[in-house]
Amino acid sequence: MNTHSTPIANSPYDNYFDSKAKNYIYLLSLEHSSKLWEQNIDRTAQSYSTLAESNWLHTAKRDLVGDWLTPYNKHRIKTVTLLLQNSIKWKLNNKVYYCINKEVTFETTWQVFLHHWREFLLVRQKLSVYHEFSLLISTSLQTQAVIFNPHGRMDTITKPR
Repeated sequence: MNTHSTPIANSPYDNYFDSKAKNYIYLLSLEHSSKLWEQNIDRTAQSYSTLAESNWLHTAKRDLVGDWLTPYNKHRIKTVTLLLQNSIKWKLNNKVYYCINKEVTFETTWQVFLHHWREFLLVRQKLSVYHEFSLLISTSLQTQAVIFNPHGRMDTITKPR
């Protein structure tokens, strides 16, 4: 068994994901989530809102992907899936990490995230951090991330060289 993560089916978030997705989503351990955050996002901040203005996620070039909130509220999953697919050129089998904050991170593939993005955002809402930004990163492509603004905006962020 992997000590860095727990299958979503064996976690407190089990009921947020459908049975198909549960086999492909993992909740990172607190230690591994913190390590991933520190290596890829920031060493001291606990969440996006506590990042220093000098952090690359604030200073990096941003490109608008589109709105996620309206499709979220209307259960239009494919709308956001298409926006993300057209904006991010990650391979479908790329490992991605959905970071709610330093302590709560989910691991899956780009393909699974594309089809279950709504459930990930629902977890964020249920954790009472709906007002907080969340991030999707790929450690194989550390220079790019997707940020989900709590007001519905999605942006890609490219890390400065």
